[in-house]
Amino acid sequence: MAIRFQRAQARSEEPSCAYLELIEHSKSVIRGGLLVTTPMGIPKEFVYNSIQLPSGVLWPAGEVRRVAAASLAHTLFTACASEPSVLLARVGIQEEAFGPSAFDPLIPFALIEDGRPVWVGQEPSPTHPATLHLAHLAARKLLEEPFTRMALALSEVFGD
Repeated sequence: MAIRFQRAQARSEEPSCAYLELIEHSKSVIRGGLLVTTPMGIPKEFVYNSIQLPSGVLWPAGEVRRVAAASLAHTLFTACASEPSVLLARVGIQEEAFGPSAFDPLIPFALIEDGRPVWVGQEPSPTHPATLHLAHLAARKLLEEPFTRMALALSEVFGD
């Protein structure tokens, strides 16, 4: 089942970027956050949640983490009130957490690898708001840094 990230309402005029982070907190809990920022890297919205990994004999071992991560991402997308122009995640999140075809946002989606975006699916045109937004973030070295902020924020909100 593909996870879609799309809102019915119209986009705001200011472009924004959503950073998706999933962190394995323990063998049985995954925490996640979705941080939405302006082109200057200023936070607009932060939603977070955690999920208990399913267990028991009915769950195939290879599916437990994928199902939990997909469910967690879905709760984050649902809770997010913003309509970002681009979604970013760290390299590995799609393969490790979702599998090759389970994650299918309807906005431009890029994985960040070595400080550079690697587009998943159709790469937007050079004049697309997502491309322009990433150029602003890259110029300010803000393609990876928000993931660090999010990890700290998740520790803070969960009382670590």
